[in-house]
Amino acid sequence: MEMMDTPLRRRAPAEWCAKVGMMRLRVPVWWVGAALFTLLTAQSLALAALGHPWVCSCSFVKLWHGAVDTQNSQHLFDWYTFSHIGHGILFAAVTLLLRRVHAYARAIPWSVWLVGWVAVEAAWEVFENTPQIIALYRTNPISRHYFGDSVINSLGDTLAMIVGFAVVRRWGLIVGLVLLGGMELFTYLAVGDSLTQNILFFLS
Repeated sequence: MEMMDTPLRRRAPAEWCAKVGMMRLRVPVWWVGAALFTLLTAQSLALAALGHPWVCSCSFVKLWHGAVDTQNSQHLFDWYTFSHIGHGILFAAVTLLLRRVHAYARAIPWSVWLVGWVAVEAAWEVFENTPQIIALYRTNPISRHYFGDSVINSLGDTLAMIVGFAVVRRWGLIVGLVLLGGMELFTYLAVGDSLTQNILFFLS
């Protein structure tokens, strides 16, 4: 028997999706912490396996290194930390967009989104520290001293991404985008480089 396409049948999927959007996955805090610790550990071990030092070969670690020289990307934070804060802001923007347009995305807690984006950032950190990508970076005159990240610097980059994500989660997308624009201008004026320029460099 042919089933009739009643208004009720047509509404059912939309109503079901709306119910899904109202649902929230329950994820324990310990699971989030364990997942983040596992990802950061895997990132560290992968970089070490690629031959990158755990800390600067100068045998000391600075909280901030402001010169663009051979010690760049060897200490905890530097001018490129701002680019990674930008990553977090952009990841949060994508999350907001997905949560706006799809009920399934709204059912996923922000903490789980964070774990997913940390996985993406950790994978990028390993990828950009492969010999081929380092060689590509060094074709850019401003990166001629670049030999890859130390493990502690790479972890600092991932933590910076988390900060950018948290800014949007706490204060909203507008604040995040204003901060991103300010950081882009600030780093360009300070050292002649920025996240936007890096993206354009890779696309060129």
